[in-house]
Amino acid sequence: MTELECLRNSLVLTETNPSKIESIFKGIAENLLNNFVIRKGDKLYRMVEIEFYYNLTDTAHITYERMTEAGEWFNHDFGVDLTFRSNEKSYGGILIRSIECGGKFCNGPLKTRALLFQFDAFGEKKDVPKLEYCQRAEAIEPIAATRFNISEKQNFRYCIPRELWTEHKGYTAYPWDYKGNLKI
Repeated sequence: MTELECLRNSLVLTETNPSKIESIFKGIAENLLNNFVIRKGDKLYRMVEIEFYYNLTDTAHITYERMTEAGEWFNHDFGVDLTFRSNEKSYGGILIRSIECGGKFCNGPLKTRALLFQFDAFGEKKDVPKLEYCQRAEAIEPIAATRFNISEKQNFRYCIPRELWTEHKGYTAYPWDYKGNLKI
């Protein structure tokens, strides 16, 4: 089984116990942030910050309803998600909040969606974003934090370590304060 097939399988959530899902999210985040990039044309974008939304863990009722297969792109009012397989009872995805390419950061889910999903109207460039296996030279331990601007205090946002996130000036959702402490 290829790495992409393993990733797709991990996006088919069979666990329904919300208390067990956090460890599943952590495993998916480690895999995405360490082993995958988004290819658009000849550019490779590393995921910097992601947030998990899943209706079975969502007490704020903010997860968009959807009927999707595992691993689709789902565009919505707040960005773009990599989807979980959905059914009538469960649905959700992983919001791609920030990305990086060649040391240049694109911070924020709307900016990220705009960058990744701007296409040639004639279809000549064939630069539809797709996931690609590409291990980091050195593995990282993703940092878990609460989701931005959400009242729930679940650690469903994951990002790269602070010292690797070198461009963030003006980004209000940056997860650390000026002293280097995680914002809660």
